[in-house]
This record gives sequence, structure tokens and C-alpha cells, in this order.
Amino acid sequence: MPARLNYGFAKPDPKYPWQQAVSAPGPRATVKALRNVMAFWLEQGIDGFRVDMAASLVKNDPGARYTSQLWRRVRAWLDKQYPEAVLIFRMGRAAQSHPRRFPCRLPAPLWKSRLHVALAVGARA
Repeated sequence: MPARLNYGFAKPDPKYPWQQAVSAPGPRATVKALRNVMAFWLEQGIDGFRVDMAASLVKNDPGARYTSQLWRRVRAWLDKQYPEAVLIFRMGRAAQSHPRRFPCRLPAPLWKSRLHVALAVGARA
């Protein structure tokens, strides 16, 4: 089985102690490391990131509540530290890129379409 980063479980099963809640120290450290990696590359001059499988970070997360919360917090951090940075979310289902779930700034007809890419830019619409 390949190694995976630990962003936590929305609903950890107590029978499996390795399933840590998103608020546990391990998953919080992973999110901090993600921001550190992003900051490094943004300081090198890149414009942003394409995020594949954006909806899959938090496990056992029906409706992507905790995963979207994670991305909203990352977007808020980017808005404060790197307001021009771009995130491109690539997902298999266009409905998952709905702005209430992910920090997208696209008109409704675009996220309702069959597009699999949603842009999240620092500039306000």
C-alpha cells in the first residue's frame, strides 16, 4: 500500500486508533507542512498550484465538509500571505467544485457544467 499524507478522518472509528481526527496533532502538522511547501514554491516565483484529487484529503468525510473546510482555510491563508496565488482544483465530478465546498470564484454556469477544473484565484470577483 502506498504511503499517504495524514489529513485525518472526519469520523474516526475508535476500533482503529490510527484513524486520527482532523483536529489531532498529526493531521494538523500535515496541513502546516502543506502550507510550508506552498510558501517555499510561491517564494520561488510560481503563480500557484493545480490540486488533483482535491476532494479526497480527509477520509470518511461524506459531503466533503472537512475537506472543503481545509481548502477554505488554505485559501484564506493564501489570500493573506500570497493574494495573487492561484489554485486549480481538478476533480472527477464537477458538482464537487461547488463554491460552498471549495473556495472557487467562478460563475455558477461554469461550476454546473461538466468541467473538471475549478479556478480559485486571490482576486475577488
